[in-house]
Amino acid sequence: MALAMAQLTIAHQSSYGGPPSYGGHGQSSTGLPGASSYVAPTGFPTSAFSSYYPVPSGQEPQPALYDPVLNITYPLNLTNPDTIPDHDPDPEYFPVPIVNLAALDQQSVIASVVAEVGSVISSTSFGSNCSQCLAALSVAKSAAQLAPELVPQMFVDLCVKYKFHSNATCEEDFAADTFGAIWTQVLAFADVAGTDGRWICNSLSSTFCPFPGVAPLNVTSYFPSPKPTHPK
Repeated sequence: MALAMAQLTIAHQSSYGGPPSYGGHGQSSTGLPGASSYVAPTGFPTSAFSSYYPVPSGQEPQPALYDPVLNITYPLNLTNPDTIPDHDPDPEYFPVPIVNLAALDQQSVIASVVAEVGSVISSTSFGSNCSQCLAALSVAKSAAQLAPELVPQMFVDLCVKYKFHSNATCEEDFAADTFGAIWTQVLAFADVAGTDGRWICNSLSSTFCPFPGVAPLNVTSYFPSPKPTHPK
């Protein structure tokens, strides 16, 4: 309440002759602490780092970053804004198709898969969301095996068409240079009719399939002999 009254007082005084004047000792004439203005120093605080790379006057300072563990000083291009990439240089990896199809044939595969996935989504014959999702994955798997490089855009188009996410999020989640290539690999190698498919459907939405849980694992065949009763 006191702060609100002080602000009201300042506003009232400002409307009659400008802002209030402030006295010394960091205290305003109205009793509010602090100075009325602050002027930042013109020089960069060179004490922030022990050393800097020489740069032309007027350019932002470039610290010479030192790693005491590895005992190395990183090169200038680590922080130089002129050499930092403005795009993702990582390559996109796709699974090797099981057959080599011509470009038109790959497009036909994608069109057929999109139509069949649409039929699965619009069908009312499935007993649950989970079985419906698994059926859609089984159809889409053939696209990942026959025309893998076209699958990310297929993902984006299906996502947008059925409003699975916003258009922007569909691009973020399924474009080739984000996660689309990875999803294509997963789909190509997964057992989509089994536990893999349930994991995938649950990760897409918990309303599709319930969380599968962890399957029991028998590791006895991994070792040449049973665990000793009294290990040393």
